[in-house]
Amino acid sequence: MRMSSGIGGLDIVLQGGFFKGGLYLIQGTPGTGKTMIANQICFNHVAGGNRAIAASLLMISVDGLKPEYVLDADAHGLKIPFLRGLMRDGAYARGVTGVWPTVTYPSHTTLLTGLSPADYQVLLALKVPDEQLLAAETVLRRNATVRSTERMVARLLGIGRGRRKARRAVSESGATATAVEDLQNRLQQHLATHVTIHHGDKRGRIEIEYYGTDDLQRVVNALGLPEITE
Repeated sequence: MRMSSGIGGLDIVLQGGFFKGGLYLIQGTPGTGKTMIANQICFNHVAGGNRAIAASLLMISVDGLKPEYVLDADAHGLKIPFLRGLMRDGAYARGVTGVWPTVTYPSHTTLLTGLSPADYQVLLALKVPDEQLLAAETVLRRNATVRSTERMVARLLGIGRGRRKARRAVSESGATATAVEDLQNRLQQHLATHVTIHHGDKRGRIEIEYYGTDDLQRVVNALGLPEITE
């Protein structure tokens, strides 16, 4: 038995919706709309008179502890009731692939931020926390390379031009990016499909995803446009 997600395009992809009682994993890079899709599904489910549960994810990363001390605790005579409880009631990994060969701390940061050590090492050149946060969000949103991150930080630091002018330009750019991202999110919620806005100072474009003729008609109706005629 299938259950509608409430998102027309997604139901088409799933060939009728979710299997009732099934387990589904929404996976993607930062900014692809995973949380938005999950929220929209829950909202539509509740709007239909049903119930939905929103759960937060807590990730615990432990350093200086051999994995077998937890995974094979009995063999080492260890009780560790709290860690055993986490393994029993949650999910766990048997190990991680280090992102820095000589020290482990960068691996913890990468798990939390999704950034490579090279990225956040560059971002540490910024001394203002708000600037670090804005820059990190920009790196994730644009999937920026380390080289482009270095150029962005150089602009923030005013290398090659006046520092005040650089800060003002970055601040204006950040405000515009925030406004565009907000518009993109509102369009996605209104149209119940993935929308991407490619913004430029002189030119841009908006991409709206749909799945088949029926879903296109749904998007057209949501935009308040006349129906498509054969």
